[in-house]
Amino acid sequence: MSSERIDLTGEKEKGRGNYTLRPRAVMYPMAQDTTGAPQKHNNFIVINVGKAAITAEVEYGTREIRLGVLAKRSIQPGEEVALELGDGKFEVTALKITNATKTKAAFQVEGGESVLPKSVTEHYSELLGTAG
Repeated sequence: MSSERIDLTGEKEKGRGNYTLRPRAVMYPMAQDTTGAPQKHNNFIVINVGKAAITAEVEYGTREIRLGVLAKRSIQPGEEVALELGDGKFEVTALKITNATKTKAAFQVEGGESVLPKSVTEHYSELLGTAG
């Protein structure tokens, strides 16, 4: 069990979002937070509209602790993937996108609330040692 904190403070907007991600970087563009009582969460849908392969992971936990990974997929350019969360009930789920290539990535995401930068993205970048 990890002790990483899932920080969902900051501005959010519902639904979907278009994102770019610099080479060799990590981003947490979307999350679902049921504030206390675990509930069923929506699947995350990721569409890779760029030229770089990306990896998408759905992490789950509470507002205080990251507990694990529910789903992980590599997504090639032009591919659309649904990261299915099943019938489980969760307090917090967060979508993590990794671009391990030397090319800027572009993708679309649906299924949660858009977590606009600094909060989750920079917090996790610092924890994972990918800041900078």
